[in-house]
Amino acid sequence: MERSVDSGNQRKLGNSDMDHLNPRFMESPQSRPNRAAADFSPLYGPIQIVGPTNARMMDLGSDGENDPILADEGKKRQRVSFRSQNVSNEVDSAVSLQNCAKAANPVGLQYARNQLVHEGLRQSIHMLSTSILAHVTELNIVGAINLSSLPPIPVKWSPPASGTIKFNFDSSFLSATKEAFFGVIARNSSGLIMAACIIPHSYVNDVFIAEAKACESAVTFALELGFRCVHVEGDSLTVIRKLSSAPTNKSIIQPIIGDIKAKLQLFEKVTFSHVGRQGNAAAHALAKLHTQFQMPKYWIEEAPPEVEQISIYDLR
Repeated sequence: MERSVDSGNQRKLGNSDMDHLNPRFMESPQSRPNRAAADFSPLYGPIQIVGPTNARMMDLGSDGENDPILADEGKKRQRVSFRSQNVSNEVDSAVSLQNCAKAANPVGLQYARNQLVHEGLRQSIHMLSTSILAHVTELNIVGAINLSSLPPIPVKWSPPASGTIKFNFDSSFLSATKEAFFGVIARNSSGLIMAACIIPHSYVNDVFIAEAKACESAVTFALELGFRCVHVEGDSLTVIRKLSSAPTNKSIIQPIIGDIKAKLQLFEKVTFSHVGRQGNAAAHALAKLHTQFQMPKYWIEEAPPEVEQISIYDLR
């Protein structure tokens, strides 16, 4: 209910007026919990935070003594004004969080989605709002930096240690047909191609499953070739982290991760690492050749011409 003050018929505000206030106004700052932005939505209904009546109440601490209408309310009304001001400040913070949520909604929702899918964790509104606000703050800081003046950081493929074969993997996922194609390329410490393959896979429901299956294909390919000291590298940070973390049953790719870890016992030494897309270009190009190869295809000490060109470039 919107309330106004008629200057011609001013009247004294009594206890009945206080009944219209939201009960949260009467909470003490010590007992008031930290609330998320959504918890303050009722304050935008019947009561206006900024209006003629409430603005008069907010100013009781400064000019209440000179106001003939409010002078007899004294200290009791002053205490209420202080509490109202505190709630108003909290509402301003809540509105800021709501605006941040609108501006950075995709970032916060994607993070919450990954937490739910891979960790089985559901975030509360307060946690999600805090995360979004942190992202917005970070973006504001980065936006103030002149990135054009910073030299680019090159991301390149690096050869493995002597005696170790590096297997790079990547996947190409087709959401319309639920198909995935895995590209795997093996190179030695000199950068020479030892083997390569393209493996199609049907009934893949998620891009994360596709990446995990591509990693499993790389490990299986290494076993079939007889290599026992290998380094497996890909551009999927989620898969690499799962392989390095303790087992959990909350992730949709955990069964695949479990199968990979079971095969690691057959190697003498296996290490994993994450690399950016530019450092995984050869495996990425292999996976993108699915339009040319609908069946599994293997190469020994060679690869398709476009992939060999990328391998040569990686050695520069």
